[in-house]
Amino acid sequence: MLMEYEQPWKKLLEEFGPHTKAVTESLLSLQMVYPRRNLPADQWRSAQMLSLLSAPAAMLSPACCDTMPCEYLAMEVMERWIIIGFLLCHSSLNTNQASQDLWKMGLRSGLYITLIRDELLNIHKVTEDCFDSIKGYNKRIADIKESREHAIANWWRRLYLRGALKELSKVLEDEPGLLGPKALFVFMALSFSRDEVLWLLRHYENVPKTKTPEDYVDSQIAELLFYMEKLKDLILKHSRVVQRYHLQYLAQFDALALNDTIQNMNVCPEEESILMTSFVSSLSALTVKQVEAGEEFDFRALRLDWLRLQAYTSVFKAPLPLKDYPDLAKIMNMTEFHTKMMDSMGELLQETSDLSTLWSVAHPFEKMFSLTPAQ
Repeated sequence: MLMEYEQPWKKLLEEFGPHTKAVTESLLSLQMVYPRRNLPADQWRSAQMLSLLSAPAAMLSPACCDTMPCEYLAMEVMERWIIIGFLLCHSSLNTNQASQDLWKMGLRSGLYITLIRDELLNIHKVTEDCFDSIKGYNKRIADIKESREHAIANWWRRLYLRGALKELSKVLEDEPGLLGPKALFVFMALSFSRDEVLWLLRHYENVPKTKTPEDYVDSQIAELLFYMEKLKDLILKHSRVVQRYHLQYLAQFDALALNDTIQNMNVCPEEESILMTSFVSSLSALTVKQVEAGEEFDFRALRLDWLRLQAYTSVFKAPLPLKDYPDLAKIMNMTEFHTKMMDSMGELLQETSDLSTLWSVAHPFEKMFSLTPAQ
């Protein structure tokens, strides 16, 4: 239907006008997550990102945070949301400084985003062409041109990740018991690496004349792919270790923390109460013997109920607004990740490390592999 229009982007801009407020609010939910994920390599190095050896005393402490599903969310997905979202709902760029800052950061992340397989979108050209026809957008067009000139080349990130994944895989190979508390590190490492591999694929044969071609070639990319595979093999080989750890976490921490959170709520309607009580009951009933007996776990129903609870508590004038109970969201996000360690490790590995798109566009990597020095 969209292609029936002579100027499909113009039509999309018109259609999304009434949704600007809702889309902008959704995009601004990334203003804490995206900048943290988009740090340069020198800040990764300063923070010793993904390193287990940098803080030996905390080696056995569980890796967790308030936004666990966002820690391994693909960067390109967020960039696609930001760039296309603010393109379609552009008026907020002139009225909201936070929107403008997020948009500029997205534009500096590279030159292209993937639409599907090897179909790419030249983000600066498309955005500039759309804004060129809108009166009073000269300043935004200047921002686009500036962002294009400062679009980063990610060579230093890939260099850091090669060393970080090498260290992580060696430590976990020696001490597979650490896969329990540090499972999140594995999925973060895979997701970060996949982001960089796909970034390189998008840009390798589309380098503008104003850029240095050497910045878009990596003769060491095979090493990064090797350590990605090694981490995947480790977590699959020791899946029972991961399951045993997270089962105890679910039953002995998540269930108790969730129960305490529910008890401290001022308001709890009946339907929401039934769902949350069922979460606590399901988690409290777990025992280590289930892992030892080789039982197959399935927490899909619990995760669907969590989505249902989010829907109930996010509508206008909800009796139990989720935004007023951030602790509930934090503990349930953590619980969701822990349940995935019980029944969906394969799917999570697919989500964070899938490189199947290389089959259709293998040529750039064949060239880079040929440059790899013999080890």
